[in-house]
Amino acid sequence: MFKQGSGNWTKYRDLPGTHIEVDFHYSDDGPRECSYQEAMGEVYDVALSNIREAYENGMEHVIFIHGWSTSRRGNTTARSIVRRLMRSKESTPYIIKAHSIQHETVFVAAIRPNPEGAKKYQEKCAERNKECARQIKFFRMQLLDLVDKSADEILRVNTRKYIERLTEDETDMCYVLDKIKRTLGNYRDQYNRRVGVFSRLRDEKR
Repeated sequence: MFKQGSGNWTKYRDLPGTHIEVDFHYSDDGPRECSYQEAMGEVYDVALSNIREAYENGMEHVIFIHGWSTSRRGNTTARSIVRRLMRSKESTPYIIKAHSIQHETVFVAAIRPNPEGAKKYQEKCAERNKECARQIKFFRMQLLDLVDKSADEILRVNTRKYIERLTEDETDMCYVLDKIKRTLGNYRDQYNRRVGVFSRLRDEKR
């Protein structure tokens, strides 16, 4: 029914076309607020939702990372649930089973072609990119203004180079926006801590 995969699973990230990754690796272990059975039920629902969403958006693959865990007597694992879903009739409208890959640690679901969905998704991404590009200008100015207040010339030069490299080399404007906002947040925390230290020293001298 499925192709059998082997070797390093990360090679599937290089498959042609668009894909999303869903990590169930830690669904079997660790602290949780719900019961084990409820957690495993969520794995099925989330996996089904992801292949449906991938189909609607015209994507080519969904990579489910489920780890090595195998089913124990009287129990189930994320791996067994993902494989059960992929064999079921529920997944049939969304995946091509003969093209999907069953690997020891992952399952690669080959999504049925949906050109109209892909077109709408690309249009949505383009609009999102425009909005992110608009916000980048605002946060970039804030970041550079904050860095210019620093007495560290090396920091100023390196930050400007970092922003230029980001905006020149990266086409995903939302990724760039996220990076700039994170950098701004980190610098702002550092700046506020430094200002706080200077304020305390000034008060102590008085």
